[in-house]
Amino acid sequence: MKKITGFNIDDSNIGATTVTRTLRIAGDAGSKFIIFISNDTSNNLNFYNFDTQAFSAGERKLEDEIPEGGVYDVDIVFPAAGSGGTQDDKFNFLLIANAFYGVELDEGLSDSSKVFYKKTIEQKGNATVTFAIASSGSTFQTMPSSVTVVDTPSTSINTTKVIDWTVSAVDSASGGAIKITRQPLETDFKFTTVQVSVGAGSTDDKIYLTSVDKLCIGMSLTTIQSGSVSSSPTITEINTVSKYVKVSVAQTWADTKNITFTGNGNRMAFDALGLKFSIPNTVGFTAALVPFTGTLNGAISNSNALVMDSVFGIRADGTVAFTGIGIDNSSDNFVTSINYSTKTLEVTTNQTLEDNTIITFRGCARQCTLQTSVIVTKMPAENVTLTLDLDSILTSSTT
Repeated sequence: MKKITGFNIDDSNIGATTVTRTLRIAGDAGSKFIIFISNDTSNNLNFYNFDTQAFSAGERKLEDEIPEGGVYDVDIVFPAAGSGGTQDDKFNFLLIANAFYGVELDEGLSDSSKVFYKKTIEQKGNATVTFAIASSGSTFQTMPSSVTVVDTPSTSINTTKVIDWTVSAVDSASGGAIKITRQPLETDFKFTTVQVSVGAGSTDDKIYLTSVDKLCIGMSLTTIQSGSVSSSPTITEINTVSKYVKVSVAQTWADTKNITFTGNGNRMAFDALGLKFSIPNTVGFTAALVPFTGTLNGAISNSNALVMDSVFGIRADGTVAFTGIGIDNSSDNFVTSINYSTKTLEVTTNQTLEDNTIITFRGCARQCTLQTSVIVTKMPAENVTLTLDLDSILTSSTT
């Protein structure tokens, strides 16, 4: 019997782009064989056409034999990942020793069959890291577009993306004016992981889950489906064998309920998701109010009531100062109240001003910019969204 002793091809995961790899079959000269290569894309079985070097519907195969020298090489062209490079795939190889011609597989190649040998190569579509921005309330207008990094999953990279977001307050009495609470931090980027409870618990700190993937020590337990969260619990222990987490504050939950955990910042993103990102110290992360002016609608004499063309962007919390031609700021002078319907401000010091006086307000705005750069140095295994928690940085209110 002639023997096929080797079936060799780089079987590491394929990335999202087209790649060619050489398949080498080794053995006795004259050993006849048959090879099928198939993939199952979107539930459609396709076979590799060795003539066109492409996958298509309909069964295709290669029938040949090992030449003198004992080595048969053929290049296999793997196509780019589908769905814009994001779809995973598998390529299945089937080698058949043509026993009709007295050929078998060597035991060193296959100890389970002398006729058939199988190998699978996986293709991993690109992973996407999305840097988004959101507010839990309705006092901001539509958020600016997200920033994304797209690359091969679980690979080391060095990609820098500039973030230059402008957020706007809603023009209403319930929103109206932005104020900076504090400057943004890298830890304001947050992500969530949802797992399902296994069994119920009552005032217990150990929660069994269907999976503890994408969790790490320090993540917060933020919601319990059909229940409520007591205090501010965080994960203190993870058991990957028994699949449970311990939390810092005992909770109560029912069986098969979604439990949501929230992580934040680079350390947790790496521990839970395998994602590494950073904000360069030389760049920083800044929030800055966009300067704006208002126009006085009607002259006033020795009055602390200013009727404006618009009060959008003005805040009456006793900290907003203002300047302009003719403004009396001989003593501390702030906006103390706003009537949004009549567009009237009340201020600390009486003023005498001409109609259409341009007034500049400080400490509030209609818009705010958030600027930084993020560097991604390790891609996660799958898509990840990091959302900037705007409510920790800005408020939008007239008071």
